[in-house]
This record gives sequence, C-alpha cells and structure tokens, in this order.
Amino acid sequence: MAATFPSGGAATARPAEADPLAKLGGKYTVVRAGLDNPRQISLLGRGQILVAEAGHGKTGCTEQFCMGFSGKVTLLSGKTGRAVPVMTGLLSAAGGDGSFATGADGAGKRPGGEFFAAMTYAAPDQRPPGVSTRQLGKLMSRGPARRLRVAANISRFEIINDPDGEGVDSNPYSLLALKDGSRPASPVGS
Repeated sequence: MAATFPSGGAATARPAEADPLAKLGGKYTVVRAGLDNPRQISLLGRGQILVAEAGHGKTGCTEQFCMGFSGKVTLLSGKTGRAVPVMTGLLSAAGGDGSFATGADGAGKRPGGEFFAAMTYAAPDQRPPGVSTRQLGKLMSRGPARRLRVAANISRFEIINDPDGEGVDSNPYSLLALKDGSRPASPVGS
C-alpha cells in the first residue's frame, strides 16, 4: 500500500502495469510505498505526513488471527518520501497472512508536543493467551522521553456507557491532537 497525493512531490510513481491507480493517468505521486496496513493519514505542517500503520500481527495466534507488536506510527516527508517511525511496538492483530489487520488505526501529533495512536479494542474472549493487551482500546502516546504510555482509555467510556446501545465495540478510527491538549477520537459509526 502506498500513500498517494496529487502530482508535484519529489517521489517517483510506480510503473503503470503494476499500479492499481494507473487509470488516473499519472495524476498522482507515490510519496511512500511499503507501508504496513496504513490507516489514518494526517497532514502536518511543513509537508509532513503522519501515518498510522496497523501492522501485520504475527506473535500469538488463535484459530482466527495473530497478534503481535508490528503496529507503528510513521512520520513521512511529503517532499522526499523519507520515513521515520515515531511510535513502534504497537499492538497489531491480523489474519495469519497479515490481512485484515487492525491496531494503530488513528494517528495524531499535538503541535509542539507528543505523538498519539488510537488503538482498536478486542474483548477478552478474542485475545490469544500470552500477548500483553494493555494497549487495546487505548489512546497511546509517545512524548520526548520516547516511552509509550496510555494517555486515555477510549474503550472504558463505551464499556461504562454503551452510547449507541449496540454493545462494546470500540474502534477509534480517527484522531486529532489539538494544541490545548484535547484528543478527540471518532469511533466507527459515530
């Protein structure tokens, strides 16, 4: 999967025969190929792009999926395509072949502050044994000390309140980190 934007960047597009976007007639530029199940893309200042990558699972497996710590948040230069992982070791769940991945589904950066990742929730009966799940349904952050920490428990609100009446299914798929410190997240279906 690649992040694509209108032409004008410094990156080179893939060959048309291998490119599912070839029908656009070269009216885009691939900024970065090889992303690991990208989700939210946030445009930051100075041509920077923040990408939540759900990862590909792979450590502990059940009959249905594998979980591991291959999720990350990557900062891209929109001009050069250079990628710098700014959050790594994020929980990821996917099929045995890496398909149908979920994990770091939202990414944001507070101006002048820390990076954030919104993590999908999974019920206890859906978790493989032996894999730490403290990140599930949480808003994770990484500040200047470069350590991951839980900034907020997104799924706790739904567990307590069930605002849509449909049971617990916290899937925060977008995030906006504001300068004043607030970090709204939007669950699917909200």
